[in-house]
Amino acid sequence: MTYDNIHTYDYYNKRVYDLQEEGWDPVVKSPEELPQKASQALVKSYEGDGRIPIGIFLINPNVPTFEERYSQRLPNYLKIPPSRESIEADGKPIITTEKFKELFRKYVIELK
Repeated sequence: MTYDNIHTYDYYNKRVYDLQEEGWDPVVKSPEELPQKASQALVKSYEGDGRIPIGIFLINPNVPTFEERYSQRLPNYLKIPPSRESIEADGKPIITTEKFKELFRKYVIELK
């Protein structure tokens, strides 16, 4: 364990503040507003005045959620999440190495 007698509870308690309590609006209201809002959120996250912002920096309701985008590629994703899918049957892998490479090329990157 390391003891830090400078960055203590009191140190952070004096500096941390909630963005929303100070009127920060994280919601992107139109696709055109995204670049400006994202830029403002990034600047806010790097405030150099000794204050530490916490809370929600950016919400973009104009794009599908991660789960929605992922389920477009894997239709069963929401029904059977990857952690519940079987990877073996009778002690043998369900997928061959070649099939794995094919899927990897298709969905991730091109293998050399």
